[in-house]
Amino acid sequence: MAEELNEFQESVDFDETTFMALSNAQERFRRLQLHDADHEIVARDGKIEKVPRQMEKVKEGQVQNAAGGYVFPVSDETQVRRFLIIGSEKGSYYQTAEKMTMDNAQNIVKIIEKGNGHMVLRELALINSENRNPKMSSMLFTLAICARISSHDVMKKSECPLVDSYSQYLRELHAAALSLIPDVCRIPTHLFEFIDYCQTIANSTRAGSKSSTGWGRSMRKAISLWYKNKTSEKLAMFLTKYPQREGWSHRDLFRLAHPSLFNDSRFAHQENRLEREQLFRFAVKGDLVKRKRKMTEEEATEVEKSWNKVSLDHPYTTEQLVKEESS
Repeated sequence: MAEELNEFQESVDFDETTFMALSNAQERFRRLQLHDADHEIVARDGKIEKVPRQMEKVKEGQVQNAAGGYVFPVSDETQVRRFLIIGSEKGSYYQTAEKMTMDNAQNIVKIIEKGNGHMVLRELALINSENRNPKMSSMLFTLAICARISSHDVMKKSECPLVDSYSQYLRELHAAALSLIPDVCRIPTHLFEFIDYCQTIANSTRAGSKSSTGWGRSMRKAISLWYKNKTSEKLAMFLTKYPQREGWSHRDLFRLAHPSLFNDSRFAHQENRLEREQLFRFAVKGDLVKRKRKMTEEEATEVEKSWNKVSLDHPYTTEQLVKEESS
């Protein structure tokens, strides 16, 4: 019967313009949906309303977001990546930049307190090495949290094995975060901003009965190595191009960290030792005092008055003096 009916059927050409109005209306609706993805259309009591998505919890495990809707929470890794890459400088429609920064900081602290600090620093190091973050503020803030987070005196021994292991975990976290300073803080602007964050975090936390200044031995050593490991040319450029940022100057960091070349055997026989000493002096005093291989008693007296006497106790080689003359 179907074959007999098919013999009398006539072919009809489909005209797409028939649905042109529907297609245009649909595309416009989809564009608006994408533009306003946090809301949906719902019929209530015979009326159409635009409401935030999932205003009611429909499944276990959902949490309330800033828009008032219920969504499934993302993993700790995703939260850390979002903050490191996207940041929170401009805020959003539902939250200000300050509120987003505080929320992200609290999330990072909770992740660290749960014992997952290794993941935070690993994500930070990978994103930094791949240059995936357009701005540095969120990364420097996260690094400062990892370097300065402390709810108690982590150096104090405890009879409880769990408390003692937690203190050791925080000590290793601080050391690992400080070891990333040369890679993350590539220019003095980054270093000054990182120091400012560390100072703020240290002032807001307490270790024992007294507040921490944030300039312990490990911090002083990390900042000193940042200056010592730079070449003479790069250090000279940093001292002159970036004299001060974020309310901090190189003189402030030298005053707090006390970087010195005299107690470090690595620089005793380097050809550019005098260059480095001159640059360190320039960072602190803002001037240069050149030493000569042959000086009269009057010239030696003048040098002793203006130069650090400790440096005069360390003999210089001919190559080092020639390098300073030609620099």
